[in-house]
Amino acid sequence: MDDPVSMICIARAMVSLAAYETTLEPLAMEPSARLPSVCNNVHEAVFTHIASICGRSQLAPAVKIVVFEAMAVWLQETAKLLARCLQTIESRDADTRAFNDMAFALGERVLILQRERIMGYLWSYWDDPIDAVQAKVRGIFEAFLDIGSCMNRAIVADPAVAECALNSSRDTPSQPSQQTAASTHDRNAFLRDVLDLVLTMDWSRKVKYSLLAALCPRIDVLELLREPPGVLASCLATMAQVTMASRAALLLTAVLSQAADDIGKARASGSGGQGEAAALELETEHIALWTPPVVEALCRDDDTSRRMLAQHLLPALFECLPRIVSGILKALPAYRRPESDATTQSLDACRQHALIVVLKVARAQDIITIDRVVAMDTQLPAAGSLSMLDMLNQAVFHPDLSVRGDMLGLLCESRKLATPLSDTEYDLLFKLLR
Repeated sequence: MDDPVSMICIARAMVSLAAYETTLEPLAMEPSARLPSVCNNVHEAVFTHIASICGRSQLAPAVKIVVFEAMAVWLQETAKLLARCLQTIESRDADTRAFNDMAFALGERVLILQRERIMGYLWSYWDDPIDAVQAKVRGIFEAFLDIGSCMNRAIVADPAVAECALNSSRDTPSQPSQQTAASTHDRNAFLRDVLDLVLTMDWSRKVKYSLLAALCPRIDVLELLREPPGVLASCLATMAQVTMASRAALLLTAVLSQAADDIGKARASGSGGQGEAAALELETEHIALWTPPVVEALCRDDDTSRRMLAQHLLPALFECLPRIVSGILKALPAYRRPESDATTQSLDACRQHALIVVLKVARAQDIITIDRVVAMDTQLPAAGSLSMLDMLNQAVFHPDLSVRGDMLGLLCESRKLATPLSDTEYDLLFKLLR
């Protein structure tokens, strides 16, 4: 049967409807032109058929959707199989243990022998012009990560799983170099390996941001932000590009969402004040990591960068870490650019616009008021730099009319329409309208 759609439909039906005990039954199948690699069971034979069609060029759009959906289903079923085996991993029954060994060996072969193939699908089709194909490829990636997670949990629960799976992989004669590497492969570092692989990609590739965003719920986002190449700084630099800003924002928003979940779990984990203290400590760590690069990005000699940050990042950042607003406001007046940074726009003008942008977003979320900014000025040590109120007064006469427009928006836009203007706000507004 050469019709790819018919082959895929049959393969999908077999993996979806047949019992795992049937599809994992050992087979004695010799390699052929149609089945070039050795398959230990029907489940793997189905994968080989699906993969052979996924690798074809110039597939019709409808066929491409069906093929990648079938691959996603196969990986999802494999993840479900491993999750089921995890529930019986401590069983003493010989048949159950034998079945679990076959399942975990299958999971190991997927991670070791098929990783390069599956990651290749991600590089090639994540940004496919067909939205449905993009959705199926995301499903492939998430199911692949689920398989790795299940294998990690299985090895933690029973270290013998690693040796059993490795012995089974050695029985498969294909791709010996990868199997040799398996003996030294730390399976608990599976997500670390995938993360490192994604981080090696150039930041100009759109797929990188989406893959990292998909990884965020499964990794320690604090460790991601501490990566030596500067993940946060690279994303903030990318946000200066209008065409890439939404991609970078997708990743940073995913990081913030996971950070909020982690802080919430820390708060709920302890009794009495312990949980609150743990949450506060974790929030402080995130604020310390975010504040310097965000201030630097806000003070760049680029109005577009500030507008992209205000549109795509700052609302989510202030919602997740509201205490960071005070840190940014305190850091802005004292910020100095590196000496090697050649600029055409004065630092004072950039800082004025940055202050307006931050206050506008924070005021819209009811985090801060102009009066509180004035109060903060009195608490800051005199360092020879302008106070925030002085910066706002100078922003009234900013040479860029769009910045003055932002200043007007800061004074006139409010979350609560009935909130009266303070004397300071009236003073700034009268100066602006003269």
